[in-house]
Amino acid sequence: MILVIIDDLRADHLGCYGYPKQTSPAIDAIARDSCVFEKAFSQSGYTLPSTISILTSLYPSSHGMFYVFKDELSPGIKTIAEIFGTYGYKTAWFSQLKTPHLDINVGFGRGFQDKVELGADFSGGPELFSWLEKNRSNNFFLAIDSRAVHDFYRSFPEHEGEVKKDFYFKLIRLAKSPGNAFFGPEVVSAHKELFRGNYNPDKLSKMLELVDPEKRNSLDQFKCSLLIPWLQKKGRSDPEGWISVYDERIRAVDNELIKPLEVKLKTLGLCGKTVLIITADHGEEFAEHGKYGHSSLWDTNIHVPLIIKIPGGPGGKRIEDLAETIDIMPTVLELAGIAVPSQARGVSLVNLMRGGSVGAPREYIFSELPKKKTIRSKKWKLTEGGTRRRLFDLSRDPGEQIDVLNRNRAIAAKMQTRLKQWEASLPDYQDQEYPFDPGIGREMQERIRKTGYW
Repeated sequence: MILVIIDDLRADHLGCYGYPKQTSPAIDAIARDSCVFEKAFSQSGYTLPSTISILTSLYPSSHGMFYVFKDELSPGIKTIAEIFGTYGYKTAWFSQLKTPHLDINVGFGRGFQDKVELGADFSGGPELFSWLEKNRSNNFFLAIDSRAVHDFYRSFPEHEGEVKKDFYFKLIRLAKSPGNAFFGPEVVSAHKELFRGNYNPDKLSKMLELVDPEKRNSLDQFKCSLLIPWLQKKGRSDPEGWISVYDERIRAVDNELIKPLEVKLKTLGLCGKTVLIITADHGEEFAEHGKYGHSSLWDTNIHVPLIIKIPGGPGGKRIEDLAETIDIMPTVLELAGIAVPSQARGVSLVNLMRGGSVGAPREYIFSELPKKKTIRSKKWKLTEGGTRRRLFDLSRDPGEQIDVLNRNRAIAAKMQTRLKQWEASLPDYQDQEYPFDPGIGREMQERIRKTGYW
């Protein structure tokens, strides 16, 4: 059983979802032998809550994982890895282990016997294939989370110059202010050569080595806050180039991860024995609604690929029914013959894939951010946040540009009622209120609360 999560991957930038550029030949080839869900949606617009939802089959309001540097997964929640481990499966998690958005210490590592660093540059690939060789004769659950697409902006040389230079000089200004969060006066006094003069990368590297390890998480958040304005500026100044680099990173994942993974499975004789799932935690916005980046509930950000390849199962099947990424856990457990835990809020997609008629198709999907939620059918989408409510007719306006709430009050009321029923039905697994990590200032806390990230 292999689950591949490609962080930040929009469904509509894959060839198998109609994208005209050659971004994904290996994924497309797998899709031709798989079930492809045309309308699959993530349960949130950014990494922390959406990925935990995949691993637990819970909506974010239930698992409570919204804020980096703060929230932790309740011990009362079972992850998919814990369940497979209980049934004797070997389990492994290949991902960036130290990024706050996938921190193994807050829940992402739970249940995985092996946890291995997989860099955005695909370092860790040899260990991945070695793990497969070692466990070829075992029942296994292998989860891979690649951040290579998410960090596409690092491919711009300007990122190294503009952002790091700005970072350096702002750190110097902070160092001169009383009670600064990162450097004590004795540190500044002992390393004056680093806190004066012109910028160069070596000086910044040496300066960062002086930061107390307990404050490095808040330092990372501070750097990210400088990155956001640069992302908006760069995207607007060269929109085609911005998208091209994003597409190049998709092609890199396709060529450096997916293609060799498929080859390895064939070499080991596992291709005809292994369930393979390819999905994403969320997508990316390219100013369709005015901004670059993610952390929203627009379809550009929550419509994700969901490709499921079953040994001996149906291939080349396109499924139009609505699906959610919380459906992945119940689906793979049913395929493995393992009982689905009562906590799961997703539904198994096995019957749909096999062409059965048992059970009605899902009428709605739900996705959420802190203080913002959306309910979506095939035709309509209602989004609520604060005092703002918007309704879109997706059959006429798939880009969600025209709010038609005033002309469709009855439909909006029906969907709002269903949204409230869904909210009321959600179990709450948060066993306590977790505080922010020490060193995260109030301004940074507010930024995290507003965006989930920065």
